[in-house]
Amino acid sequence: MLNVSVRTVADNLVVQWQMASIKIPMKDIIDVRQTEQNNYQGSKKLIRIGSYSGTESCLQITTYSLCYRLQCPHLDEIEGMVVTSMRERVERR
Repeated sequence: MLNVSVRTVADNLVVQWQMASIKIPMKDIIDVRQTEQNNYQGSKKLIRIGSYSGTESCLQITTYSLCYRLQCPHLDEIEGMVVTSMRERVERR
């Protein structure tokens, strides 16, 4: 699997790439945005997911304890899905 795969399962965001599967609880996500790869200045641990060749932009998902950087060709689609899932979760409360 060359591309990053992202889907929602229950109240979790599941990110899969190569042999890794990372489960991020939706309640822990505090920010989702597209950014450039080389401008991270946060104090949280940074986890890079995906192949970082050829493009400069990535999708950054920030949680209370970690920061995830996803590099893949369909960033807009993933960002929209995550934001929509977060809104739906808030509306269910």
